[in-house]
Order: sequence, then structure tokens, then C-alpha cells
Amino acid sequence: MISTAIRVARVGSAAELAAAALMMLGFPCLMLAALLPSVYAFVVAAAVTYLADHFLHRKGSYLINRLSKVRAGLSIRFLIRQLLLILLLARMSLADNLVFYAAVACFIAFYGLQAPTARS
Repeated sequence: MISTAIRVARVGSAAELAAAALMMLGFPCLMLAALLPSVYAFVVAAAVTYLADHFLHRKGSYLINRLSKVRAGLSIRFLIRQLLLILLLARMSLADNLVFYAAVACFIAFYGLQAPTARS
């Protein structure tokens, strides 16, 4: 059964299949943890998605290639995690706190620094 799942998912090993499943299940868990709000569950889910993402990139997984083709590449997945962190902070009633504004400013600066520069 696992060999069939590996073949269907086009991954090289059971470890890649597990990492792909953890990454795909991790994002709904992140959203649930942000909506509840549960800091510990959010930290665990974020760590799982980051580690699975890193593992799949290191292995050169087919899933990572397909996600990039459907415009769900690495930067979009980072953006989703960051937006869910902002949602978590807002649900924890920290929207009027300095930490909320600092997080938003840092995320904007991070993406601003990644913007391509115009060459003359």
C-alpha cells in the first residue's frame, strides 16, 4: 500500500511521502491553531511545515516542483505562514499592541527587500 502511495504521489521514498503529508496537513493545522488561538499548537504546526518543506527541498521532491508550477512556491508558503501568524496575534487580542505592528512592519520590509530592483 505504501509503495502504491509513493508511486501515485511521485515521491522517492516513504520519508518523502511522510514529509509531503505532514506539510499538506500542517497548513490546515496552522489555520486552526491561529483561529482557536493556541500558541503552542501554532508553534508545533509551523515547525512541522518548515521542517517538511526544508526536507522536501533538500530531496528535490516532485511535489515542490508541482507546487511551484501552480504558484504555491516557497515564498507563497512563507507568506501564508506569516499571515496566519498575524491572524494568531489578532485573535489573541494583540492587534492594538506594539508586537502586532512590529510583526506587520517586519513582514512588509522582508517582502520589500525581495522585490526586484529596476535597472536603468
